[in-house]
Amino acid sequence: MTVKPLQYEDIPNLEALQPPGWGDIRANFQYHTQSPICDPLKVVIDDKIAGVGTAIRHTDTAWLAMIIVDPAYRNRGAGKAITKALIDNLDEKHYKTIQLDATDLGYPVYLKNGFQVQTEYMHFNCENYNREQAISPFIVPFHEQLRKDILELDRRISGEGRAATLELYISTSFLYVENNNVQGFYIPALYDGVIIADNDTAGIELMKLRLKTKQMASVPVDNKAAIEFLRSHPFEYVRTSRRMIRGEKRKWKPEGIFNRISGALG
Repeated sequence: MTVKPLQYEDIPNLEALQPPGWGDIRANFQYHTQSPICDPLKVVIDDKIAGVGTAIRHTDTAWLAMIIVDPAYRNRGAGKAITKALIDNLDEKHYKTIQLDATDLGYPVYLKNGFQVQTEYMHFNCENYNREQAISPFIVPFHEQLRKDILELDRRISGEGRAATLELYISTSFLYVENNNVQGFYIPALYDGVIIADNDTAGIELMKLRLKTKQMASVPVDNKAAIEFLRSHPFEYVRTSRRMIRGEKRKWKPEGIFNRISGALG
């Protein structure tokens, strides 16, 4: 068993690792192999790719993502090996906080690698949501002059410097602006469609906009207002996943996350 960098040329060989119910993982790894903030790895057994995973680096935090093992090679230590390698490749003096969103399958592996549960995400689905709800007049398209306000709001809520990721799609965002103050934002093009807000009104109004085109929603259990809104419309609870952390705890506000970015980025 060896762990090596995943190359762009490896991507066609990842079909065997595709988990059911996930989006096409090859698209994710196309981005990961070309992004300057991502470090994708593969574990090789018997000259075949048995598993993959990626580290994503923010300003001073990192996320582990897309850790997947081919079912034919499970229970042979591949998941543990790739998780350890992703951690070892990070400078933990600089990236003092490492986080991930764990599936039930990966959870025991991450515990053994020093991760602890930070909170949980609740995942909901609704096929009959009323998409005719009016959109708040305080929601406006992205304005360049508000770019810094968006990034500052995200840092305040997430506790992380995620500008390198947000900047890729920030021009597609919608903002909740009242009295010239950015109180929330929604970026539909960024993975699952992240919503960050510093109050419940802004967050719920942006959720209404997002749900015009989405039927899934994922929010922290700490965000009582978002969960109450979803349950009243009526969204059905699908599952729970664990957001886990290793290293230094961050000051963040999970109640300000009205939809996560994705399982890869929280």
